[in-house]
Amino acid sequence: MKISRLFAVSVSVIIAVGLTLSSGCSASSRRKPTPAEQYVRSKGYRVLSAEGQVMAFTIGTETLVKLPYIQYWAVQTVDPTPFWGKEATVEKFVVNRHPLDHFQTGIGKLATRALGRTDVWVLSVNGAPVAGWSFPVTDNRLTGGVYGLNGENWEDVHPGEDFQEWRAAWERRFSVPPTPKISP
Repeated sequence: MKISRLFAVSVSVIIAVGLTLSSGCSASSRRKPTPAEQYVRSKGYRVLSAEGQVMAFTIGTETLVKLPYIQYWAVQTVDPTPFWGKEATVEKFVVNRHPLDHFQTGIGKLATRALGRTDVWVLSVNGAPVAGWSFPVTDNRLTGGVYGLNGENWEDVHPGEDFQEWRAAWERRFSVPPTPKISP
């Protein structure tokens, strides 16, 4: 009798745990990915965590030439002019299968190594992804600018250019609203 009671309790616990786990899995699998998440997945990255919207701002002088925004734009290939005055949202994801998953700098005890995952941010305008940047998740605190969505550094995006000259030209260009093009 003790064995059958123990068996019944064990089976009940197993069923309860199974139902709890399966209901949790089905709830998360029913979540519809945002366009930003679909964009990240389309690049071949596996999304480990979708952390949601982390920032919202209007694209303009402040968000093009001031820190930290200029760092984000410095690693983009998209021209922000068409988005001037528009609301932008930024969603954050933690991914793997990204080039920065294998990041390493320094040697020996001073080395900083990636932990096999990368933080990725996607900037969207009107719900459509238009830009993004990334930064490796590392074992020690890492400082400096961000990388492009696919791990590009500033030199990759602007080969042969001088950073100070690029920055001065960028600031001149975006310190005032762009002149609208008038069709004849």
